[in-house]
Amino acid sequence: MALPSKSHVYDVRARKALGHTDRVACALPLGGAALYALLPYRVEGVELRGPREAKAGQSHRVSCVVRGSAPPSDHVLHLDVRRPDGTTARHYRLNLVARGGRAEAEIPFALNDPPGRWTLVARDVASGVGGEQVVRLKPLETL
Repeated sequence: MALPSKSHVYDVRARKALGHTDRVACALPLGGAALYALLPYRVEGVELRGPREAKAGQSHRVSCVVRGSAPPSDHVLHLDVRRPDGTTARHYRLNLVARGGRAEAEIPFALNDPPGRWTLVARDVASGVGGEQVVRLKPLETL
């Protein structure tokens, strides 16, 4: 399939970079669908910035920054929060609009969330490129 111009092409469904090209090889089964993102720059990563420690019962703020081979435009990021046992805390999942490649999120950790190493994972929806940050959750101090 020919594209309008050379772009950094991403297979959105497969979360895979296809390179800087103006053509995509696409064989779809009957009723199948493909979704490609065409960007004028390469997405190189998503950086998460914020405190490395948090307390149960308090909100934790994190900034997400899309890194590219040129200044990024608007992106949508999907943020997952994983407990110390590796399971995803679905109630903390967020989709963020990153205007100019930047977004802020707030995770309202519950009083009864287990202490330990929680992992915040942000993934750019268009490219599939992501980044993560580990946050050590401390229990609420008892009196």
